Amino acid sequence: HLRASAIANGFLLVNDSSTPHSIATAGPIFVRQNNRQRNRQARSRQQLQMSISPEELSKQKGEALQSLSDFHDGTWSGSATSFSITSDAAAGVTRRKFSVPYRTSVSTRFGFGDDEGLKMTETFTWSDNNANNSNKNGVDSSSKGEEGGFCVATRSVQLGSSMDVDAVDGSYSTDVALLDLPSAITGSQALPKFAIENCIAVSDDERVRVFLLYGMDDLLSRVVICDEKRVQDSGGDGNVVSDSDAGDKKSQSESRGPLTAESSMDERIQRLQEAFASSKSDGSGRSSSSEASENEKYDIDLFGLSLGVWLGDTIVREQGASSDISSSINSKGFGSSRPSTSKSKKKEFGDGFAEWSMGVQKVSMVFKYDFEETVRQVMVFGRSLGVSTGAVPLSSMGTVNDELMSRRLPPEERMLYIDYDMSRYAAFIVGEKYIKVPRYLSFAQAESFPFFTEVSVFQRRKKDEKEELVLEIGDEEELPDAFCSRMTRLYNKDGEFTQGATSFFMLKQMAPESP
Repeated sequence: HLRASAIANGFLLVNDSSTPHSIATAGPIFVRQNNRQRNRQARSRQQLQMSISPEELSKQKGEALQSLSDFHDGTWSGSATSFSITSDAAAGVTRRKFSVPYRTSVSTRFGFGDDEGLKMTETFTWSDNNANNSNKNGVDSSSKGEEGGFCVATRSVQLGSSMDVDAVDGSYSTDVALLDLPSAITGSQALPKFAIENCIAVSDDERVRVFLLYGMDDLLSRVVICDEKRVQDSGGDGNVVSDSDAGDKKSQSESRGPLTAESSMDERIQRLQEAFASSKSDGSGRSSSSEASENEKYDIDLFGLSLGVWLGDTIVREQGASSDISSSINSKGFGSSRPSTSKSKKKEFGDGFAEWSMGVQKVSMVFKYDFEETVRQVMVFGRSLGVSTGAVPLSSMGTVNDELMSRRLPPEERMLYIDYDMSRYAAFIVGEKYIKVPRYLSFAQAESFPFFTEVSVFQRRKKDEKEELVLEIGDEEELPDAFCSRMTRLYNKDGEFTQGATSFFMLKQMAPESP
């Protein structure tokens, strides 16, 4: 409803720097009217934030939990890419490793007794048959309990106040202390002190997960990227129709023989319907969804990011914005815990989960690249309905370490590393993914350099051969039909997760700058 209301009202992008100038040149009457308008908007925005009733909160929890369970519960197959960076920005990405294929089974459940509360349980399984092949890429598959040909590892994530969920598509993010992921996936034996997990739903059957691991020295020690696809329940290889079923259908159709002049009209119509059904299914016999057939991954670089301006909407979820909600949220993180009441409160169902106030806001993202070694990322936020975006970095200047043209690495292993704001933040471009995170696990300078993470996945609409030909001989300045899904997390100076957001951008032509 917030997204629809924002679009219906047609919020425009506003540069806050222009507001003082317009007020100063207007006169005292306009100043008083503008101040009254601002106060009225602030009061209405505060009322919107504080107007969450217990019934609405219960519904919000249910929708978030249902979306999380509907999309993620089941079996997924994938592989992981992991890498590290050093204190020397010129060194770029180091210790890159590629995992063996694995499977993970996810289930959302409610525990009882000492293990009570909402949680998401995940079980990894992988084989060491490919260990010899993967070791040449630097994969270490000898973590504890992983000896032999078949390996299993289990982890659980509490669904509390640190969990952020987009109830539209099931994308989520959370943070975990002492995350215990298998070393076959992380590529490291070290146990991280603090970890942030981001999961973005790419399509109905695909998701991208990014783990940001901080070591005991409070430095960003490892970045793990997992590309995963859903494994259908009715087939062990991910196909809805098994090979035996497909073979039976094929032999059945062949046994009927070709159509002849003596064939009845019913048989002709049946054959025609089968031909239509076959044309709408992919090679595995499974009907492809329109979304899966229309979109594809968009491998980006700085040239592609700087082609135009990325315009979109952001849905903001602020933890503890309501006084009624904040009283029941437990502290998650490394900061000081909130003051507890004298009477111990019994843990309730889903306590702390999905207890946020929401808002929608217009936003634009621009990358200004000098085509050499410097890039600048600029964020401009417009008017908001409800909760607005907190104190996030609006402008970051970075130095580029580009290995996309390197000959010593195969194309699929090349990455781009950006050192932002004098090593305060680090950014990576890996295929269709853009990741920007703090280099240090420090919350003390949240006002000037907030602890803010962002993970983006880029896609574009597929083009057939005719469209590609028209694009080649047509207008060279035509932009690709590209879009971006982005998920962010913001922490305060006490190390508490305060705000999560999901954004959707589309690439638009940049307006020419005025002289």
